[in-house]
Amino acid sequence: MVGFEGDFDWANISGTSNTPENSGAGQFQIGPSTFSGVHTLSTATEQVSLRWLSTIRARGGVLVSDRLLVFATGGLAFGEINSQGSVDINSGAFGSLSQVWSGSTTSTRVGGVVGGGVEWAFYDRWSAKAEYLWYDLGSVSHPLNCTYNGGFACIDVYPTLGNASSSVYGSIVRVGINYQFR
Repeated sequence: MVGFEGDFDWANISGTSNTPENSGAGQFQIGPSTFSGVHTLSTATEQVSLRWLSTIRARGGVLVSDRLLVFATGGLAFGEINSQGSVDINSGAFGSLSQVWSGSTTSTRVGGVVGGGVEWAFYDRWSAKAEYLWYDLGSVSHPLNCTYNGGFACIDVYPTLGNASSSVYGSIVRVGINYQFR
């Protein structure tokens, strides 16, 4: 059996990574420069949110009995992704030298989706289905530009730290009941 299917899911899935660093009276690095002998407290934060996900897939399978279908599926995945992050460095006495680089972006990405499952016809036009899907929407990135300069390094020396990049992929497990219109 061969067919096509599409779906749309309001996802609102997000993940956050915080990387704190407290070097005491050691050293810290901005770009290629290393500053020694000052107290530093820095944090790098990145959050990626998948707001919605939609797929368009081909589905093909074999009947292992007159009511049980085992299938594989694959096609295109689409999703809206928001990516935002910052690097905040406080150094010197009481945080007197503070710099913040931050940025964000929102985009719709296109990638792939593959998976498989089973569908059982338990009554005339009714069936139950369980499936697994794996999607990959690639990478998203945004610039980290100087947004606060309480010291000297941000605007004067390093107006940007380049781009922050994150990969967006995941798994979906679904169960459901289907009705076939004829």
